[in-house]
Amino acid sequence: MGPVAVQLPVKWIYSTGGAQDRGETTERYAAQYHWADVIAGDWHMIRRFAPARMDGVTVLTNTTTREDVAFLRDAGAARLVTTTPRYGGRSLATNLLEAALVAVMGGHLDDAEFASALDAMAYAPTEIAFDEA
Repeated sequence: MGPVAVQLPVKWIYSTGGAQDRGETTERYAAQYHWADVIAGDWHMIRRFAPARMDGVTVLTNTTTREDVAFLRDAGAARLVTTTPRYGGRSLATNLLEAALVAVMGGHLDDAEFASALDAMAYAPTEIAFDEA
């Protein structure tokens, strides 16, 4: 099935652009959200299926806005961890950070070059603990 699936338009599998903000939020997987201590993955999918209450849950994701942070705080989440720093209230997309480094550094980078660039910019993930915020 893999060879066929990779030929499908990405929008059939994952919403892109403005479609990410459309669609109804559903509590379809509320039981799993309440069972888990950590919810990790794509923010748009987490938000789409998030229940109104997420008491004590840690969310590990990326590309969140101020509004997303407010949603998690209001839902009772314990903390939000993003894999990239926040700029202007928004966490950067990991692929955007990678693309910027490749563009600035002039092409393909090996692991050591990426690590060196991230060290030079004092790269660090972001943690927002809501009980302390």
